[in-house]
Amino acid sequence: MKTTDFSFPNTVEFLYGDLREKKDYNRTRPHCHDCWQIEISLEGTLRVKLKDTVVPLEGEEGIFIPPGEIHDFDYGESERYATIKFQPGIPDGIFPCSKIDDSPQSRYFLSLLTEQLREKNPASEELISYLLADLFACHFRALEEEAPRILRMIDKFIALRHGTIVRVSDLAEFTSYHKDYLNRMVRKACGIPLKQYLDRELAKRARRLLNYSSRSISEIAVELGFPSVYAFSRFFSRMNQHCSPMTYRKSRQSGKTRFHP
Repeated sequence: MKTTDFSFPNTVEFLYGDLREKKDYNRTRPHCHDCWQIEISLEGTLRVKLKDTVVPLEGEEGIFIPPGEIHDFDYGESERYATIKFQPGIPDGIFPCSKIDDSPQSRYFLSLLTEQLREKNPASEELISYLLADLFACHFRALEEEAPRILRMIDKFIALRHGTIVRVSDLAEFTSYHKDYLNRMVRKACGIPLKQYLDRELAKRARRLLNYSSRSISEIAVELGFPSVYAFSRFFSRMNQHCSPMTYRKSRQSGKTRFHP
């Protein structure tokens, strides 16, 4: 299954859930899971640390934590909280860690989930599976509307790098989103993979430098971050119908080119 090819599930596999009072210790160590997790603050403030970001959760607020996301919890000001683990049956990396929105619908789902956790019987576990699926779909369908904003963040990062080579891993670190999620959002906004989008923007920058600057091709290669003129020439030729940088520059100067700047 491709990461962009899936449907939201009608039910999920409920693995574990519990309501807890304030812990004897204040904080967990950084860790991750091979399943999805929801942490809900029921009373007091629970702080979730993700990389260099701290997300506070106050009364009846929750957060989705995907598989592989390193996190830890600070329970110092939390009196009661809930933990739920589940598998939604979709590929990992499609959706990021995110705080559950404060809409009335989301709060209603969270209250129903905590109510069923108190019941702790087979019937309540089945209902929890359906409630989790509904909350998951409701939350992440809304999150997918962020595609234009994500694209603006990517364009901003490209600008900050002054048009030099941008790697997908650099973007993931800058945005704090998983690379597969970024790829999904770019596909949604532009219809092409993230790597192709980055290559296209880099090729635009290369053409502008060849058109409007007096720099040599080797100087342009260095400015764009290529390790050699050869690497730059290979990239440029691939992105411009097998036309080399030198051929492109000469054709632009003579006015006999089918390529745009």
